[in-house]
Amino acid sequence: MGTRATVQIQVNEVPLLTIYRQYDGYLDAMGREILSQITKENVNGYSDSKAQFNGPTNLCAMLVCVLNKSNITKNDVECGNVYIQDHPEHTNQYNDYRYTINFENPLAKPLIKVDSYGEITNWMTVEEFSEHIEKEYLED
Repeated sequence: MGTRATVQIQVNEVPLLTIYRQYDGYLDAMGREILSQITKENVNGYSDSKAQFNGPTNLCAMLVCVLNKSNITKNDVECGNVYIQDHPEHTNQYNDYRYTINFENPLAKPLIKVDSYGEITNWMTVEEFSEHIEKEYLED
């Protein structure tokens, strides 16, 4: 059985993209993969493609790639596990985790909140989200 999750990227609480993942949606997997991208610098016109993302829409594309990477075998991409969803599906009660990333404006630093099994965090900075992931696994 999979750990189902969605991540929704928003600008000023307006959804840009909602991604559904069938398995490995928990913090130590999908949470860390999201963190690997949102820790990068948000810029308008990039100079370092490995340390920056070029605004929220570029982050959307990068997250699709990163979240689907577990399906990549050599040069082939396998079907399944990662899907683009309608935005209302982000609130689906059957998702074990719901990650919401919001930018107050296209150049702002992202804030993130996590709803897991009915427990909803407050909006967190990227640094607080990183601490949340570590804390979660220290307690287990």
